[in-house]
Amino acid sequence: MAHTAHQDLEQVKEHFDSIEVLEEKARKVVELIRKSKGRVVAFTGAGVSTSAGIADFRGPEGVWTLRAQGKSHQIKSASALKSIPTKTHMALLQLLNVGILDIIISQNTDGLHRKSGVPANKIAELHGNTNLEICEDCATQYLRDYRTRISNSVNDHYTGRNCSVCKGRLKDTIINFGESLPEDQLELAWERSQRAVLCIVLGSSLTVSPANLMPPEAKNLVICNLQKTHLDKSAKVRVYARCDDFVELVMDYLGLEIPPFCLQRYVEIAMKEVFDTKTTSDNLAIQVRAVDSVGIPASIFSKVEIFDAAKSHWAAPKEREPFLFLRLSDQINEESVIIRLSFMGHYGEPSLDLTIPLKAPNESQKCMKKFLLEFHPANLQWFVKDLSPCTSTP
Repeated sequence: MAHTAHQDLEQVKEHFDSIEVLEEKARKVVELIRKSKGRVVAFTGAGVSTSAGIADFRGPEGVWTLRAQGKSHQIKSASALKSIPTKTHMALLQLLNVGILDIIISQNTDGLHRKSGVPANKIAELHGNTNLEICEDCATQYLRDYRTRISNSVNDHYTGRNCSVCKGRLKDTIINFGESLPEDQLELAWERSQRAVLCIVLGSSLTVSPANLMPPEAKNLVICNLQKTHLDKSAKVRVYARCDDFVELVMDYLGLEIPPFCLQRYVEIAMKEVFDTKTTSDNLAIQVRAVDSVGIPASIFSKVEIFDAAKSHWAAPKEREPFLFLRLSDQINEESVIIRLSFMGHYGEPSLDLTIPLKAPNESQKCMKKFLLEFHPANLQWFVKDLSPCTSTP
């Protein structure tokens, strides 16, 4: 918090390498990356998100810096929900995809790493994720397209929602000062740090422990941060530059492109038979739910509707997520339905219609379809990939 702000002007001051020096340092880092053979860890702080409009903490206009100076009214920061992942976020995703980067260890809570496409098993979010909540009983996670934290009390993490698996209470995952870090994320971060040949620190002043103890565990250390840190003398290469500027050079020298941001959503559609209390018989139902890339339940819809060819509605779901729709009796002969997905709209996403053929399963079968939905904010268009054509499985 504000008490962790830098105490003198020299600590707050930002430094910049000349372009010639920056290019030379980027080449040295590329040499270290190539020698590390995939055992590279990226350690990220608030500086990777500043170009997305999200305020840092200890820079000249940082949140804690201004609060320590009694200027909290001057803090300007974009909404993380509407912010687009930066070039640094997208470059790290690419390095993960090609096997150069082993894992990302992040102190950030803005959720932009996950939104960029980084799967849950490739990141340790030490201080939580503003879009993630977890069941206190069975530890099931839920990724939301909204801010999960609702309490103003520091130690109250209950969100008012319940787990769909065991009905336990859900808690946000934000770690406040004085609270313990999540054991699973902490253990993962320590283990990967200790086996790393290279740790690249991006946009962190390395002020907060125990996270700041992890980077020096690697055999080689690179630090890219505009302000000085207490580990500067331990760094093999010390870079003074904005993260995007440095990472762009590194990617160029590696011969890799930085992919544009593409919002990815995964949707599962299942057909099943359920008991209809009105007709006292089994009836066909359609379940619609969103997940992330590794199957974690996700909340991305503002509304889901189902129509037949004549635009007649199916019975509206009684509960949200997963949405369960019951076929009405006058729609028995339908061959297909249209599922209309409406999104939260943080990036101006329009609604999307999916045409789904109907196939009534028997008691020992189920029919599942899974789609990858890709939205490009640059052209406001959805692209749909059918990942698992509808097949009967035992």
